Order: sequence, then C-alpha cells, then structure tokens
Amino acid sequence: DLPVIIDINGIKNAGGQVYKTSRETSTLCDTTISKANEVVAFGMELKDTLDGLSADGTLQADNFEIIKDLVDGDRIREATALAGELGELALQCVGKSREPFFVSRLLNH
Repeated sequence: DLPVIIDINGIKNAGGQVYKTSRETSTLCDTTISKANEVVAFGMELKDTLDGLSADGTLQADNFEIIKDLVDGDRIREATALAGELGELALQCVGKSREPFFVSRLLNH
C-alpha cells in the first residue's frame, strides 16, 4: 500500500476560504431579503393608498393628483431603484453562493 499524503494546511486554508465566502454569501442574501421586504412594503402601501382612493368604487377627480404623485413622485423612483438593486443583489448572492463549489473542486484535483 502507498502512503496517503494529506495536505492539512491546504485543507485548512480551503476550509477558511469556504467559511469566509459562506459568510459573505449569507450577508448578501440577508440584504437581498431585506430589500425584497422593502419592495413588498411599498407595494402594500401603494395598494392601500389606491384602495383608499376608491373605497366606494368611484374615483373622485381630486384623487387623480394623488395618483399622479404616486406614479411620478420621488417614492415611485425610490421603489424603482430599490427593485433594480434587488435584482443586482440577487445575482450577486447566487454568484457568491457558487464560489465555495469552485474551492471544493480545487481540492479534488
């Protein structure tokens, strides 16, 4: 039988890298979830506002200014930017979550 050579330092370093990458992935995913919750909260706020404008099934002319502000205002721009950030964060989260697999592949070769 041939002796088995184990690179303890290599395994330790790879384990440390996997741990570091896993923590970074976790942080990115937590941020993504937080941003998603903000988008949902804004959607609920928008829905509640619109429901309040037409509670009796009709829409009064003066409510159009409120709708215009909802569509053109800073709040909708913030929500649109937030949705863009959410998409980018989700992609980063997926990309980061794949990094430990590359490290483990290095160990197997």
